[in-house]
Amino acid sequence: MCNQFAAKLRVKVKARKLEDYFTVGVPRGLHEDVWLSNAEFMRDKRTFDPQYYQFILNLIKLHNFVPVTDYSSTAVDLSMQVIMFATQFFFEVLAVSKEKAILPQYVHVLNDLYRRHITACKWMCSSLLKSDAHKIKEFLLECPVDEVRSACRVLLVNLVQCRIVHEANIESVTDSDSDSMETEEDSKNLCGRIIGSLFALLEYDDEEWRYFDHYFQLFLDLAKSSDELAQYLLHEHTISKFVEFFLEDVEQNASKLSKRIRLKKKAETSNFDNFVDYISYMSCHCGTDVEYNESSEERPHTQVEGAILTTDEEEKTAILQRHLFDKLIKSGMRLKEIIAMYQHWSWEDMDNSKIIIGHCIKFIREQEWCDLKSVFEFIVGYLDLTDNLYTKKLHHFLHSFLLVMDDRKKLPKKTRECYHFLIRISKELEGTRQWLDQNKELWEWIGPHVSQQNV
Repeated sequence: MCNQFAAKLRVKVKARKLEDYFTVGVPRGLHEDVWLSNAEFMRDKRTFDPQYYQFILNLIKLHNFVPVTDYSSTAVDLSMQVIMFATQFFFEVLAVSKEKAILPQYVHVLNDLYRRHITACKWMCSSLLKSDAHKIKEFLLECPVDEVRSACRVLLVNLVQCRIVHEANIESVTDSDSDSMETEEDSKNLCGRIIGSLFALLEYDDEEWRYFDHYFQLFLDLAKSSDELAQYLLHEHTISKFVEFFLEDVEQNASKLSKRIRLKKKAETSNFDNFVDYISYMSCHCGTDVEYNESSEERPHTQVEGAILTTDEEEKTAILQRHLFDKLIKSGMRLKEIIAMYQHWSWEDMDNSKIIIGHCIKFIREQEWCDLKSVFEFIVGYLDLTDNLYTKKLHHFLHSFLLVMDDRKKLPKKTRECYHFLIRISKELEGTRQWLDQNKELWEWIGPHVSQQNV
């Protein structure tokens, strides 16, 4: 009996339409949206798969071709298509996926392909200047993932280096917004145009937080890649441009940022570590006002190996200004690099030395006692420069320092900190005790004063 009932029920179920099982019909538009969403999810699930990434990497590794070095070639051959696909896969899939472990290896292979195909390199540079210009900003400055910004930086550095090999001169081209086909003359200036577009990234006004670590590291990598490119970057006033941005642009836009972003900005001082590294490296790559050659024994110990580059007064003025000095010292960033930079510009130069010592004295005079530790550390390293003016610089600092102590002796905590620092340098800096013995009238009051203040 039960079997007969079940059989009849199956016949009835098969006879009914699918819509009969729903008491409320699903709108066709909603049904299609859900269907498309599910289809997209399944497609992304297959695409954003580490095994698929490895498959693509292995696939492009298999493509071996004869290097294309013809600068004038415009043919889109099979090798070119492979590189274009690999590049598109990097920006549209790998750079936005959660899995980042394969990125360094993938970019290494992609860079090797570009090095062997100058036409593909030219195509990529042109794309980044036109249709894909937003990608540099998006993946180098705005992306919160460090691995992606690093990969983008490595790729850009490689592109510029590949182009330099085939470009006799690097020239700036300001008119990069034209939609016309790239002329032969424009093609020869792609490096200058790429670098110009990188400069322009500092100018756009955006309330979103930007990550500058790999941005400045990119310029540092370019400068270290060749003396010619480093000289070009100096010619383009990169030091003064970056210093102006560091001092003004960030501060002026700070009020526009949300509280969350301002707190993040304050917490991430490492965001500008590479800025300090860059201006220090470029400064130490330049010759000072005292003449010497690359093989000279009488040269600053801070001088970078290689060609001695030239710069103008605008760059030196940007480095030596007090606003930059104060902000660098307060930040606590890269003290070793900051000391090397200011030592370099002070080597055998009493005028520049007086400027830097003056900045130190004003910092001590104006800042709170609790903020003096960083400048004291700087002074110990800065004065330890064994040039022919060492004694003069030391005496100039000690005399100015004791005058400040006398002027601020009503501030017991600051007096105590300065007193302890004076004891320290008398032990660490050669010649300090001898000078103090000869100028007792300037400091004899300090000991009794400190004891009397009970600090």
